[in-house]
Amino acid sequence: MNETLFSERINKILNDKSKWTKEISTISNWLKKSDTFSKHRINLKKLSIELGIDFKILCGIFLKGVKESVFQLLWDIHCPHCNMITSEHNHLSEISSNSNCKMCDIEFTPDFVMRVESSFTMHPEIELIDIPPFCIPPKKIPILANLVTEHGQTKEVEFEFTKPGNYRYFCPITNTIGKLSVIDNEESSTQKMNIEQLEHSKFNLSNMNFNLGKVLLTLTNSSVPLSGIFVTPDELNEPLSFEDMDIRVSGLELTHIPEFVEIFGSETISLKEKMTISTISILFTDITGSTKMYEELGDITAYNNVRDHFEILSKIISKYGGKLVKTIGDSVMASFLEADLAVKTVFESLKEFHLYNESKKDKEKIKLKMGIHTGNSILVNLNNQLDYFGTTINTAARIQNLSNEENFCLSENTLNSKNVKETLKENGIKKITKKNVELRGLANKQTVYFVPTN
Repeated sequence: MNETLFSERINKILNDKSKWTKEISTISNWLKKSDTFSKHRINLKKLSIELGIDFKILCGIFLKGVKESVFQLLWDIHCPHCNMITSEHNHLSEISSNSNCKMCDIEFTPDFVMRVESSFTMHPEIELIDIPPFCIPPKKIPILANLVTEHGQTKEVEFEFTKPGNYRYFCPITNTIGKLSVIDNEESSTQKMNIEQLEHSKFNLSNMNFNLGKVLLTLTNSSVPLSGIFVTPDELNEPLSFEDMDIRVSGLELTHIPEFVEIFGSETISLKEKMTISTISILFTDITGSTKMYEELGDITAYNNVRDHFEILSKIISKYGGKLVKTIGDSVMASFLEADLAVKTVFESLKEFHLYNESKKDKEKIKLKMGIHTGNSILVNLNNQLDYFGTTINTAARIQNLSNEENFCLSENTLNSKNVKETLKENGIKKITKKNVELRGLANKQTVYFVPTN
């Protein structure tokens, strides 16, 4: 590591964020003591636990570090079936809505929540880490044997085939794969499996046949800095859930960090690409009677009130991990990774505007209509900003239109989301009203819940 250059650049973050002095010092010491592999694809979720630093603060420091060329931000695409990294990108605009897994021999559309990971590595001017992106198979996939070798090394391990069938052997580091066929015939002596890692993602053998019984696997690495091998059944697994994978920072999660919005607000996907979002909670708000307010107060006074309202909402949305996607007239559209955080935003907004209105005349008071819906969506580039499209967005907007100053509205998906009912109880809600309503532009009736705001 070029410690002189590192210190020079890390000090720029200190000058900008002096309140993070202790945390930056802890990170600096960790980086100086860590080996190369620890600084390759740094997982901020795990590092937050290891160093005892708040996750959002850690993200903010690393994102500031990207701006000051201390780190590089990486966007990794994972296969939904085996979790292998199918591609890695330095910019969000490079991500494609189609990816291919060589290991599983499938094409897939990456989900920005489940299959896109954000990680960090050192800036090459500070430390060049020449290791390809890789990750080991998740625990859900049965592993019969595995080895890791550095350049020039030979290692061996013994394992056993107990069931006939098709198997694969692969290196997640070099993206090399071979196939094994095991027949239903018992072999009394130990069988030999001699594999050599060659250049250009090749093994010396791409197909092998074995009997049932013990096998001595030997891996020789004669060509690359690091090679490994895993032997697993050759089958397409069911898509991996969050529980099947190690904790990590999703692409969508990072885009909701305030420093990402501040520094990389114009960083977006390509105009020609669309990303799937498996789950997102969308909050829409609007000012009740804003047209009348402009007429009675005049443009300048009314605009100042509306501007105050935007500032109040923006702070609360950010506090609960949300992202202000856009404003449309007097309306706000915000996204949240978790539905209960959107609901908490509504309750705090009600309290803040109650305080704001105490010093206002009746015609100056800000009264909001608010609605939340949770579902899947499509992430797009609109006016060089990340934006959402689809039925979930339309439903959220229509639900908000049903609300008034005496209640806010939740969809059934939102109400049944994790911790939402608990959040309602914590805020003194004992009874909500359920209605089946028709929403403009949507084919079927929707179940909407009206939550009192008093």
